Amino acid sequence: MTTATELLPLRMYHDLCGEIDCLYLRIHQLEIERKYYWKMGTRAFKAPMPFDRALEYIYEIDAVLNPLYKVLEDKEYVKKRLENKIGELEGVDYKVAIMQIQGKSLVEIADELGYSYVWVKKINAKISNRLYKKAVKDANR
Repeated sequence: MTTATELLPLRMYHDLCGEIDCLYLRIHQLEIERKYYWKMGTRAFKAPMPFDRALEYIYEIDAVLNPLYKVLEDKEYVKKRLENKIGELEGVDYKVAIMQIQGKSLVEIADELGYSYVWVKKINAKISNRLYKKAVKDANR
């Protein structure tokens, strides 16, 4: 059975991709809301909302959006770094890493590649160890 620590770097990549998708959705929703308030406050003659009130809402949205942009930028940077580290893998190591990112279990990977579960588990441990050590080393720089 696979433990959580064996999959840490690859599971982290998968989770990171999900977080980035969620951030994109949230940012998109806030940008639409911001445009809505801008239009509501700037309509000539028959403004459905006073400009100053619309501007307050826009400032509130901007106060939420700006940190989200920074978080998204940071997460995309980490994602690129992980992709580079995974790209450095070769042969079976690379295949195992990619299949794990696709969400396949070690048993499925072993069956698909034609290796024993124990061998794939050792490869996985080696990959996780290597990626984890590089991540820690990079974080300490």
